[in-house]
Amino acid sequence: MPAQAEIGVRPFAEEDASSVERVFRESVTGSYGFIHRPNNFLRARRYTVGVDIKPKEHLRIAQRGEVVSGYAYWESNPELSKASEIMALHRSSFHALLGDAEKRNPLAGVYLRCDGLTSPEIGWLKEAGYQAPIESYGRTIT
Repeated sequence: MPAQAEIGVRPFAEEDASSVERVFRESVTGSYGFIHRPNNFLRARRYTVGVDIKPKEHLRIAQRGEVVSGYAYWESNPELSKASEIMALHRSSFHALLGDAEKRNPLAGVYLRCDGLTSPEIGWLKEAGYQAPIESYGRTIT
């Protein structure tokens, strides 16, 4: 059996929009809670008011070969890398996205504010050495 290609992480490009939507939909299948998004939700950002979504600046894409397998929306400064959303189809993509944030901003803390984390994702965070979620209005991982 040939070895699987390694997961790479790169910046978002406009042609990734449909892949990001596919990853979101596959990730939330079978989940409970507020998980509905309109079709073309990334393209709809042009019409939002009061929310400044900048995927070209903040969205990172995980992929193996030509297949997008995860994404994370990171806002960073020298002290903190904050993810408002991280979605992945499997552990290796999730870990690659976390590792990418740590590598790009090595002196910053990593903060995840993801209200929609699933049980597998929480397990993947623990496997990567992160603290368990702090229960509040949503879930916060530090």
